[in-house]
Amino acid sequence: MSGPMSGPMSGPRRVLAAARYQVALLARSQRWLPPLVLLGAVLVTATEGSPPAADAFGFAAAGLLPSVAWLTRTALAVEPGPARAVLSAAVGTGRAQVSALLSALLAALLFALVGTGVVAALVLASGARGADRAQLAPSDLAEVIGAGLVAQLVSAGVGLAIGALCSPPVLRPPALAVLTAGCAVVLGLVAPASPAVHALHGLTGPRPAVGWLPLLGACLLVLAAAAGSVVAARRRAPS
Repeated sequence: MSGPMSGPMSGPRRVLAAARYQVALLARSQRWLPPLVLLGAVLVTATEGSPPAADAFGFAAAGLLPSVAWLTRTALAVEPGPARAVLSAAVGTGRAQVSALLSALLAALLFALVGTGVVAALVLASGARGADRAQLAPSDLAEVIGAGLVAQLVSAGVGLAIGALCSPPVLRPPALAVLTAGCAVVLGLVAPASPAVHALHGLTGPRPAVGWLPLLGACLLVLAAAAGSVVAARRRAPS
């Protein structure tokens, strides 16, 4: 970790430099491929059989949640222990954890945008709006795409929070972390209090509703999970 982080830098600049390092590390590791393959399978299934556009976006958003949870766990565990120790010594334990969370956030946002773009492109290219094709004007389709994008962001946020809380340093035993993450993903998709559930329900009505309140709830959930992850990293850092 020599180079740009070895000289005097302000706190935010240190975090951003460390986040760039984390993003490059995740990209080079190619461990993002399995979550991406899962997302790809979900996107293909979401548009198979020419479903209504809102249903396609809802199915894609639901599948994005476990993909992002998996991706977040990957991003937080991709760095080898000795490299994390060097990074923590260079920028601080809390900042090192924040940088890893930022890399996971960037990857989650990219997944959400890719999912929305792919579904929208397939809907437009194949006419996958089924029976409502004739009733959807371009403005209506734009509204559906907007609601679908927000639902994707909500699901990505919930998945990010689950991944952050089910990864080291919050949960260290791999088996327990994976089991807990799986249960949390199911709850994120079915629990009435989950922002993702409310966002998905907004896509099932006669007129899709943009889930701004679920998006706010997902943002708060991400902030709480990130804070818990950073606090756990500081507490478990070697003195």
